Amino acid sequence: KEAEYFHRHITAQRIAAISNATKIIVILRNPIKRLLSDYLFMRRYAFAPNALEKTKDFSELVLEVNSSKVNASWGGVARSLYAKHFGKWLLNFPRKQILLVDGDRFQMENPAEILHGIESFLGIDHYLQKDHFFLNTTKGFYCSRIRGCLKEGKGHHPIDLTPRLMEILRTFFEPFNQMFYQMSGVDFGW
Repeated sequence: KEAEYFHRHITAQRIAAISNATKIIVILRNPIKRLLSDYLFMRRYAFAPNALEKTKDFSELVLEVNSSKVNASWGGVARSLYAKHFGKWLLNFPRKQILLVDGDRFQMENPAEILHGIESFLGIDHYLQKDHFFLNTTKGFYCSRIRGCLKEGKGHHPIDLTPRLMEILRTFFEPFNQMFYQMSGVDFGW
């Protein structure tokens, strides 16, 4: 489990070199939500004191200077272009060895059904059931009755984006999302 693996193209090659029979599970979120989460994470935890996310607002990073054009060179945007990254994985693994999980659904719904699908994909016995999870209304997501909830500092307080910025981002990501849907055979409805 590593958030950086999917967009680091050398990772697919290295894993395939160890075993090209490896099964890959990728949890994906709506690219705009992922982009916001990436920004908030970097703003909060970046170890580099001069990280751009620590000194600039989201809109300053996501848009080119004095423009309404998305800054595709900013790392947060580049990491959210799933089609670009997924293609590198398909060069190293057959599609049937890659399970794509809807992270937004995983967060908002009881995760038992999704985890059941993961157990099937891995060819292991079904263990996890709906009653193993409960909705923690304070945190706003499901927690495990067996292992508890994510630690206190987990998660971010969302940023409110203007309708104009949301539309700019939707328009920018749309062709990349469509390409990803075609490559993966899964339409996430982003």
